[in-house]
Order: sequence, then structure tokens, then C-alpha cells
Amino acid sequence: MAEILRPDLCVVGAGPGGFTAAATAALFGAPVVLVANQTLDGPWRSAGAAASAALSYAGAHVRAARDSAFLGMGASAARINHPRVHAHVQRVVAASVAEESPYRLAALGVRILQDEARFIDGRSLRVGDTTVTPRRFLIATGSEPVIPDIPGLADIDVLTDDSILDTTHHPERLVIIGAGRTGLTLAQAQRRLGAEVTLIDRGPALRREDPEIAAFALAALRREGITIHERATVKRVEATRDALHVDVETEGDGDIAIEASHVCAAVGRKPTFGGLDLQAAGIATTETGIALRRGHATSNRRVYALAATSGAGTDSHFAAHLAKDEARRIVRGILFRAAPAAPAVPRLTMTDPEIAAVGLSETEARARHRDVRILRAPFAQNERAEADRAAAGEIKVVLTRRGGILGCAIVGPAAGELIVPWTLAIAEGLTIAQFSRLEMPTSTYSAVSRDVALSFYGPQTRSRWVKGMVRFLRSFG
Repeated sequence: MAEILRPDLCVVGAGPGGFTAAATAALFGAPVVLVANQTLDGPWRSAGAAASAALSYAGAHVRAARDSAFLGMGASAARINHPRVHAHVQRVVAASVAEESPYRLAALGVRILQDEARFIDGRSLRVGDTTVTPRRFLIATGSEPVIPDIPGLADIDVLTDDSILDTTHHPERLVIIGAGRTGLTLAQAQRRLGAEVTLIDRGPALRREDPEIAAFALAALRREGITIHERATVKRVEATRDALHVDVETEGDGDIAIEASHVCAAVGRKPTFGGLDLQAAGIATTETGIALRRGHATSNRRVYALAATSGAGTDSHFAAHLAKDEARRIVRGILFRAAPAAPAVPRLTMTDPEIAAVGLSETEARARHRDVRILRAPFAQNERAEADRAAAGEIKVVLTRRGGILGCAIVGPAAGELIVPWTLAIAEGLTIAQFSRLEMPTSTYSAVSRDVALSFYGPQTRSRWVKGMVRFLRSFG
């Protein structure tokens, strides 16, 4: 028998953002329906970042074993048990998704519908034999990897940034198309686990990062033996009996041919909608996805959507973290009739050295502000970094002339942890003077944040006014 449901919120898609949205609304006591099916959710899992971290962890241990020769340990030829590495990745993935259980949602009172779904008009969604007419919708569908349109690529078993984390077969000679955050993270981990790795990108590698910061990570990857072709185009992929042949047009070396055992596409992700029929609901779309307005609203005032559904910001596994954060803010806005605020969200690239950034880059700041001041501090002056042989990197802070903190970028050890106080500082509108009063433990990486903050006062100590004041005060004995 047909059923009609009228909840406060209907969440469409049970990926990381959808699960978080449903749980958040239920915790506030709102009636919630969650529509979940494999077509809508897609292969976009919150476990992607966990799997990448697990693979990077394994690679880091292999690298540490090989680098131990300088201490006389002589483990330069570390043996790698790839099935055990895969088992480690799967254990981490299982732990990361354990909390995303339908039983947990059911315990919170969320009604879960698992069937094909489509809009029948701007107010209602048909899910199997059930019609859902909520006060508001939140579209939180998943995404899938983009496979570039390259001749021959469709004829091979191309890996993606999802499937490469699931495979039990270790690639011997890996070509990765796409040198963004995900591509570089995968490249370094696979290289440390024994693969020959080549990265190819149409533009500059890590184009979304500050070039000054990205240069440290790219240099580190090249030192480890990873070949990076920037501003290069893959012209064709051809499979033979023994290998894959990748023809590449490069900017400086002309046409080159690369022999590979595997090819991985890491050029981005695209949203999946699974036959929702957005047009029937009056939801405007673009070439990449849903057209979003301010506050994650769509052209239908009853429907909100995550940023990933617009095709924006879906270049890495870490989009799952952003989706969870957006979901919480959107739900609070829906329930309390308030526009979701746009917080300072840190970005992370899990290479070694790590790259973390929050707020405006130098280029963005100079485009928006008349006077910008840049502070830098190298890890080479940090005793902990020297002790750990991890001194390559720096912290770069972007300020207004008066010391307002606009942005921060860090490349170096534990950058993902070090960015946290800077994220809070930007969110709370702190000045660099206020930040400099934060005490840091000695002999830690965090001391580099103290050093860069204190460097703000360097020009002041050299001013005539300050020197004159010191001379005046000395006269009192």
C-alpha cells in the first residue's frame, strides 16, 4: 500500500554528508527520512581519506627502514609484504566507517528508505511505493571518479583513486594522470611501496596550492624518484601483450612514450544523481552539477544541496570531510531558519612533507586587499625538525598591514596538526599580535608557529621610535 511521509527533512543520499545530515537533524529532535541506495550514494566513501592515510603510513615505514642506514642499521633493502599492506588498509577502512551504521541512525529515529528515488514535482520525492513530502530536502548524493576522454583509455582496465586503494595487485610501473592532491598522495605511497611512478598533468602540479609551498613537496617527490610531467598531455594509451604504452606530449621534451603496467586516473570526481529527475523538481543545473546559490540553496527554495553536487571541490578523498562539515551547517540553518555561515576550512595534502592551508593564499589576498604582509619561518630553524631529519619546509602567513590573519600555508612535518590553531585564529578574527601570545612547548614542531608570529615584531624593533624609547628608559637606570 502506498505510504506518504511528511518529515521535517528528507536527506537524499547516504554518503558521508548524507549520514551526517540525517544524524544531526535527528539529534535535534527533527523527524528525518534518509533515502539510500547504491545508485545515489555512488562509490564516494568517507573511507577514502582513511585508506589514503593507511597507505601513506605503510609507505612511510618502508621509507624509514630504507633511510636507517645513516644510523648504521643497514635496512636499505626492506622487504614489502603487499597482502599485509592491503590488509592494514582494509582494517583502517573498516574502523573509519564503523560509526556510519544504519542501526545508529535507526536508534536516533531516522526512517531509512532503500529504493530507487525520483522527484515527481518540486515538493515530493517518490521512493519505491512511498511518497516523501518534507518541509525541506537536502541532496547529499555521492560522486564518482572522472575518466578522462583519452584514446585507448576506455579499452584498458584503468585504475581510479577509489579502485587503486582496493586492489591487491601491486603496480610495478604506474602512470597517474592528474597531479593534484590525490594524485601526489597516491604517487608517493606507491613509490615507497616499490612502484616506478610517473605523474602527468595538463597544468602545473598542485595548482590549487601556493606555488612557493607546493615546490617543497614536488622537490621531495622528485628526490624519491617520481617523474612529474607538468603541462603535458596524454595523447593515447595502447595495450600490448606485455605492457601499456602511454604516449605523452610534453612542454619541454616533445613527444615521449612511457611503458606502464597500470594507469590510474586521478583528475577529479563528478556528482552522481541516480535518476533523481532534478528537472521535475525545478532544480537548475549546470554542465558540472546542481547550480547552487548562497547558503547551499538551489533554485527550488525547498531544496538544499552539498557543494560536491555542483561539481565543485571534488578532486580528492578529503571532500568527504568537507561534506560532513557542510551537512552540519546546512541542517542547523534549515532547523533554525538561519543562513549557514562559511567557516575557515583547512585543506590537507597527505604527502611527505605534508601541505596544509587555511584562508587566503598570497595571490588571493593581494587581489582583495591593498596592503598585504607576508611572514615566513623555515623548519630548518626548528630543532625538532632537525632531529627528525625533516627540516625541508616552511610556514607562510598572510596578514593585513595591521596584523589581521588572512591565511596560512604550511609545508613540513605534521602540517595537518600545525594548521589547527591558525584555523581557529582566522575563524575568531584574531590578530597576529594575539596569536603570538600563545605559548608553544619547547622542542616541538609547533614552535615554528611561535617563530613566525614573533617575526611580525622584527621591523618594529628596528624602528627609530622604539630605539629612542629604549634609550630614554635607560636614562632612569
